Amino acid sequence: MKLKKSLILLFLVAIVQIYMQAYDDVVIDGITSTTYNILYPTYFDPDNPAGQPTLFDLTIRDINPSHTSPYRISVKTSMTWRGNYLIENELATPEQFLSFTSPIFLHNRDVIADETTTDWYVTAKWDEILDNNTDFKDQVLSLGKFPDGIYIFTFQVCEYNTDTAPGDPISIEYPVTINLRSPNPITLITPGSPIGMGALEISDPNPYFVWFSNLHDYTFSIWELDDLSYSIDQIEQMTPYFTEEGISSNGFPFPASKTLKYNTDYAWQITSEIDTPSLDIQIQKSNIYLFKVVGDESNAFDNSILIKLLESYITDDEEGVKELILSLKAGFKLSDEDFERLLYKFSTYKKIKKVTIN
Repeated sequence: MKLKKSLILLFLVAIVQIYMQAYDDVVIDGITSTTYNILYPTYFDPDNPAGQPTLFDLTIRDINPSHTSPYRISVKTSMTWRGNYLIENELATPEQFLSFTSPIFLHNRDVIADETTTDWYVTAKWDEILDNNTDFKDQVLSLGKFPDGIYIFTFQVCEYNTDTAPGDPISIEYPVTINLRSPNPITLITPGSPIGMGALEISDPNPYFVWFSNLHDYTFSIWELDDLSYSIDQIEQMTPYFTEEGISSNGFPFPASKTLKYNTDYAWQITSEIDTPSLDIQIQKSNIYLFKVVGDESNAFDNSILIKLLESYITDDEEGVKELILSLKAGFKLSDEDFERLLYKFSTYKKIKKVTIN
């Protein structure tokens, strides 16, 4: 029995080695995954490929030094959205030949292009993606942008047969994953109150600032104010008292080295750059909250803002959220750690089953 198992194992290893050897000579390199918040169809104009941002940028290489004679290839391409094919086994065939000394570069500008502007022959046209997928097209037209979800491009190099029919595969499949996730507004939680409602009094000169959004690279700014008469635009034009960039979480403990002054009004704001493949930078801004550091702890945190956020989130099956709202209305307070966990669940759309409160 042991001998039989060993023979089966050796056979499987041999099959894998033969498979890998068959695909050993040609490799595809490039970025394998990225996340964007917004993708507009206008980014990818086939009549102006030079103006397109980078969606994928691949290098196809033959790594066998003995392959000095150039040869033709085709690249078999598929594209899925939420598991549904938008493109399936279409071909992109370059005019250039591949060899050990001559790699081939494949950019989305090469294949999302009018035939007169590219050196590639492509069987799938960009406009046909929408025309052949009515559900997807309806969402694009309704939203004015590509709908959220996971988009997966798959590329595999094949021997050239014809421009419309591939030969045998000569590389493994190479996936490029794009996770498209629309940005949530940046909602400030604590400390403070919106402009027009006065400055919330807090007791901690090094407060823990908390906000909600599903972005990932935040900039925190705080201003020292003479009075509360300033508008949002006026505050944003001032020089911040302190700024922290590159914050990856939805909370920021104010550093001890920059302790805030007592009986002084402060304004704070969170901003974040929206991830798009375009060179045009888009900044998402929160509202501005006002607070003052005093010795009284009675107003150190206002649950009403958090309750409002939770009530906008609640669904029929979110019993954990319902229990938390009732507890907060009864006066319970969340710890900083509980805030972090709660906001993480919000940003990742996870169900909230239970939150421990003090």
